[in-house]
Amino acid sequence: MAQAPARADPPCAPGLRPIEGQLGYQPRGGDLCEGIYEAPTSAAFEVLSFARVPEPDSDLAGSIGVLLPLIPEGPGSDVRIQVRALREKTYYQLDAHGRSATTVSWSTGTVLDKKGLSMTDLGYLGWVSGEGENVFVPLTVFQQVPTVRAQDAPLTLVVRSPLRFEWVKWRIHSPMTRGTAEAGWRELDGTFPPGEPLELIIPPGLQGVMTVDVHGQPADRDIPERITLHVRL
Repeated sequence: MAQAPARADPPCAPGLRPIEGQLGYQPRGGDLCEGIYEAPTSAAFEVLSFARVPEPDSDLAGSIGVLLPLIPEGPGSDVRIQVRALREKTYYQLDAHGRSATTVSWSTGTVLDKKGLSMTDLGYLGWVSGEGENVFVPLTVFQQVPTVRAQDAPLTLVVRSPLRFEWVKWRIHSPMTRGTAEAGWRELDGTFPPGEPLELIIPPGLQGVMTVDVHGQPADRDIPERITLHVRL
């Protein structure tokens, strides 16, 4: 699988306040920015991951990579990649560019190992620019090289909010089926403490651009919290 070519402009996210020192968020050479920053968690639902993340192989260490899907527009399609810590109040972030059907990888020794963060402690997002909005594309996460085991892992959407919820429900549907019987809601089981990542397992067999709606009822508010996003499967 081809490695994504480097670009001249590192895709560092504007507005982040890096911590001081070598672990601070900064360009890391080539087409990648990575590090620890100082920032609060969002006050609303935020999307943390849309990826297949297999169980790590303890015998493999030293790098993490993501395999980008084949995007219909062709191999020149530009994909923004963002990796963040799933733990609340752990402000790690990596930003990179990639292209359709290529891989992007980075060393764990620069920041992750020093902060005690492993592959499964992170959320992985990739998106392309749509008509006035971003469309998320599924990433496949791996150590060293892509494997069949990584590609067989369930595709999971992860969202988070600092609010405590009484209930959370979600649905995935074609934009044409909004409000119909096919767009059935799925309720998450369990309790929903503040800052807990919520995992939504995407059903297999779906294709095309889909809409995902997530609703949660905060324990101390009357109006549900909502987020809507678009994904390409």
